[in-house]
Amino acid sequence: MTPWLASLLISSYFVVGSARAQPTRPSVGDQLVPDHQALLARRERAMSVKLAHLLGGLAQVERVHAEVMLADASRLPIDEPLAAPRVSLVLQVRAPVAEQDVLDLVRRAAEDFAEARVSVVQSPALLPAPVPERLHQVGPFRVAAGSDWMLRSVLAGLLATNVILASLLLARLRRERHLP
Repeated sequence: MTPWLASLLISSYFVVGSARAQPTRPSVGDQLVPDHQALLARRERAMSVKLAHLLGGLAQVERVHAEVMLADASRLPIDEPLAAPRVSLVLQVRAPVAEQDVLDLVRRAAEDFAEARVSVVQSPALLPAPVPERLHQVGPFRVAAGSDWMLRSVLAGLLATNVILASLLLARLRRERHLP
């Protein structure tokens, strides 16, 4: 997968300028008494956000998009076991992350994920080009290239003020000692 295609895929999952791990899936409509589908959707959303925040805390991960799909038990007979939940992750990473580490982290995140089917897509993060440094060092200060002369003149004026005040103080002390 080319970096351009990967960035297009990942940018479609995230809101531009959003927080680090914030899925863009719309919220479920608020109901006074939610039905089974609304409860299932809220639980999926909560688990997706939990996984996104958990994986977003890894140092190598730049952005995360997590989708959890739980089995709908309302249409199954009582004695039939539920299908394992499915977890889909899209990770935009600064450095590669071992897939087994991600799988272990997901499976420990919630008891429902012990037997989950997990799919992980990793894409390198597109880092911004480094901005050339245009700051000048003036003593302990770093200032923009165009304003270093202003800082130098202000510092020179302050130094001159200190020299004048010190000489006035010395002159006054000398006069006071010679007076009876």
